[in-house]
Amino acid sequence: MNDYSNEFMKITFLKEYMTFKEGQEIEISQGKLNIVVGDNGAGKTTFINIFDKENRIYKQNKYYAIDNMKDQDTIKNTAEGFRKTTSALIDNKREIYLNQLNQQSHGQAWNVELFRLRKKCSDNTFILLDEPETALSVESQIELCKAIIDMKRKYKNFGCLIATHSLLITELIGERVIEIPSGNNIPAQEYLDRKNAVIEESRHYFK
Repeated sequence: MNDYSNEFMKITFLKEYMTFKEGQEIEISQGKLNIVVGDNGAGKTTFINIFDKENRIYKQNKYYAIDNMKDQDTIKNTAEGFRKTTSALIDNKREIYLNQLNQQSHGQAWNVELFRLRKKCSDNTFILLDEPETALSVESQIELCKAIIDMKRKYKNFGCLIATHSLLITELIGERVIEIPSGNNIPAQEYLDRKNAVIEESRHYFK
C-alpha cells in the first residue's frame, strides 16, 4: 500500500468561486491531519465541501480541478451526522436514528457520532469535519483529538480536513494549518501565537 503522508493534492480554482479567486491553488495532504482556519465567512465550509463526493459530481472541472487525488473513502460530518459520501439516501432505520439523536444534547449526540466514526474508519480513510468543537466542552474536544490520533495510528493512509476556530484542536493535532481564503500553509505555532496575542491585547478591555 502506498504511503500518502508525503503526497499533496492540489486544488486549482478555474474561475472565481465564493471567496476563492480564479487561478488560485491550494495544497493539502491526504495522509496528514489538516486544519483549516480563517475568519467567519472566509470560506472554510466551502473549502471542506469541495472534497465531498456528491459535491464534486456537479462542480469539479467546472469551478475547480483536483490533481493527485488519492483513492480514499471520504467520510463527512454533516448536520445528519457522519456518513460516507457515496450515498445521499437515508433509509427508515437511519431516520429513526436521527430522530433519537435529535432528542439528545449536542454534546451527547457528538459522543454517539464519534463512536460511529470510529466504526466506519479503515485504511485509506479521509474524514471531513466542519467546526466539530461546536457545543463540545474542552474535555470533549480533547476526546475528539484523542480519537483522531488513535485512528491515524491504527489505519494506513488515514487523513482528515478539519475546519475549526478551536485553538485547542489546532494545538493538539494540527500537522498542517491552512489559512482560508488565501490557502497559505502556516506553522501551527505561528497561528496559535497570533491568536493568543489577540486574546492578550483584548484583556485590558475587561479589566
